Amino acid sequence: MTATTFAGTMAAVTFVSLTGTIEAVEAAASLLSERELARAAQFHRVDDRRRYVLSHAHLRSALAERVRIAPSDIELTWTIHGKPELLGRRQPYFSMSRAGELAAFAFAEAPVGVDIVAMSSGERLMEAAAEFCAPGDLRAVERLPRARRIDALARIWARKEALLKATGEGLTRDPAAFAAWSEEDACMAGGSTGVSGESAWAVADVAAPAGYRAALARSRPHPA
Repeated sequence: MTATTFAGTMAAVTFVSLTGTIEAVEAAASLLSERELARAAQFHRVDDRRRYVLSHAHLRSALAERVRIAPSDIELTWTIHGKPELLGRRQPYFSMSRAGELAAFAFAEAPVGVDIVAMSSGERLMEAAAEFCAPGDLRAVERLPRARRIDALARIWARKEALLKATGEGLTRDPAAFAAWSEEDACMAGGSTGVSGESAWAVADVAAPAGYRAALARSRPHPA
């Protein structure tokens, strides 16, 4: 587990493999709610169903450890935009993301969002860049050597997705409407960044396993 600190406050981030045997998937499924099982059944591909079941089972186990109840007793609810929350509890705040064979989880004492991107999706990111990049993002990325552009786009997407998960807006808000890359990023090998126009939120790149990029967003503490 890694922890990312924002102005003296912390969010815990974990990365979990979504590979597993049939027996492991069956055991994980036993922890899920009827709603989650129904959602899992909607996946046509067995691998997608496996990833969903294992990621949701891990989320339940992690939340259960924090609130001290059994994983199967965790009650989740979803906002109008699809953000999961603990029914009847404000904390812990949490977020989950899946990409390839990994899932990322974030837990904090304030609203939080996490996103993970598989670098294997780089060509799709290049093709869709104009759909999620603000003009400033595109200008900055175009100035980079071509070999670095996919990495930059993966970071941009992860930062924006993390922020939109933290705010609860999801993709009801146009990700191309705000910038998440700057000229300063062109000189960085990673690290943290702000997001244009989002002073209430801190956004940071998070060190992810090889072949992935990840970002975390968390609300900034109010001044005393």
